Amino acid sequence: MFSEETRHLYVGRARDLRQRVQRHCRNSSGPGVASFAMLLARESTARRATYRRGESRSALLAEASFADAFRGAKERIRSMSVRFVGVNDANTEALLEIYAAQELPTPYNDFETH
Repeated sequence: MFSEETRHLYVGRARDLRQRVQRHCRNSSGPGVASFAMLLARESTARRATYRRGESRSALLAEASFADAFRGAKERIRSMSVRFVGVNDANTEALLEIYAAQELPTPYNDFETH
């Protein structure tokens, strides 16, 4: 779970926690692995996720202002607190992610079908 002070922002799951956290904020991480940074960058630039031509991740990153927001989002994530719980069962893990996201609530988790 990523948090800023007492505000919980995002809950996720991973097989390799260290690697997944690094992927969210590494300078070299692209939008496919730094999904939380993409969410933050979209929010800060008021760009909603769409499936329209010309609004793909790569098209957004070609825009200097969005690329700057994406880099800034990864910097922001680097400064966040990270907490975790080890769970050995995949079903329990999935349910825990949904439960935590709903109970806390974390504004950047989305369980909608796209």
